[in-house]
Amino acid sequence: MRFLFRSLVGVLLATLAAVAIAQGADAAPKPIRIVHPYPGGAIDNITRVLADRLKDRWGQPIVVDPRPGASEIVAADQVAKARPDGLTWFVGTESTFANNAFLFRKLPFDPAGDLVPVSELFAVNFALIVRGDFPARTLQEFIEYAKNSPGKIKYGSIGVGTGPHLAMEDFARVVGIKGLIHVPYKAPPQAVQDMLGGEIDVTLSTTQFAAAFVGTGKMRMLAVTGAARQKDQPDVPTFRELGLPAVSYRSAFGLAVPKGTPPEMIQKIYAGVHDVISAPDFQEKFLAPAGYELVASNPQTFAQSMSARRQKSQKLITELDIRID
Repeated sequence: MRFLFRSLVGVLLATLAAVAIAQGADAAPKPIRIVHPYPGGAIDNITRVLADRLKDRWGQPIVVDPRPGASEIVAADQVAKARPDGLTWFVGTESTFANNAFLFRKLPFDPAGDLVPVSELFAVNFALIVRGDFPARTLQEFIEYAKNSPGKIKYGSIGVGTGPHLAMEDFARVVGIKGLIHVPYKAPPQAVQDMLGGEIDVTLSTTQFAAAFVGTGKMRMLAVTGAARQKDQPDVPTFRELGLPAVSYRSAFGLAVPKGTPPEMIQKIYAGVHDVISAPDFQEKFLAPAGYELVASNPQTFAQSMSARRQKSQKLITELDIRID
C-alpha cells in the first residue's frame, strides 16, 4: 500500500511538471515597453519603427508608450522605478541624461544612478527657424531686429531646460540679444501649430520641425549648427559660416534601462538595437529625412559621453542662471 501511494505521488508530480513545462513553452513572451517623452513627432515615429523591427527580429511584443511633460521627468521616472528585468526602456535626450540634475533642486529619481546607459542612438543639429512672415530674412537681420525689439519676440521650445531652450538662451547670450520671451511646449507638434498660427515667432530646433513648411514659405531656416550644412537643407548656411562657431548646440538621443538590469540583458538590448538602427535602409528612410545622424554607441561609450555632457551642462546652466524650482 505504501509502495502504491509513493508510485501515485511520483506519477502525479511528473504529470504536473510536464504540464508546467508545456505551459512555459507555450506561454507568450512578455511585452517590452519603450517609454519616451515626445508623442507625435520624429522621435515617436522612429521609436515605433525600431519597435516593429525588433519585434520581427525577436518575436516579442514591443509597445511604445509616449509620456510627455516636465522636461522628460514623467517618462524617465516611469522607467527608473520599473523592475530591472529588461522589459522597460527609456528613450530620451540630454535633458534627462545631463541637464535635469542641475535644473531641479529635487528629482523623483537619480538620472545618473537609477538609469543605466545602453546606447546613444543618434544625434541631431539645430536650426534657427522663424515663421514665414517674420521681418528678418537672414541671421544677421534676425540678430539686429531682436536686439531692437526686447520683450516682443516669442520663441518656442519643447520644455524648460530642454536642449532647444538652453540652446536658444545660449545663442541669445552669445550674440547679445535680450528680452526674448520663452514659450514652453510639451511636444513639437504644438509648437509647430502655434508658429504657423503666429503665436510664436522663432525656435531653435531640429530641421525636421520646419521641413514640411519651408518650401511653402510658411517657415524659414536662417542657419544650422554643426560643422557642415545639412544634406536635407543644403541652402541653409551654418552658424560657423556666418561667423558664429560658438553656436554649436546639438541634441543626443539615448536608450537606458533601470538600475539593476542584468549586464547580459543590457548587451542583448544593445546588440539588437544597434543592428536595427545601423541598417542602411533605416538610416536612409527614417534618420536622414529627420536630420538625425547615427551614433549607435555601446553602453560604456554612452556612459562616458553623458558624463562629459553633464559637466558641460552644469557649466552652461550655471552661466545662464536657469533654475526650474
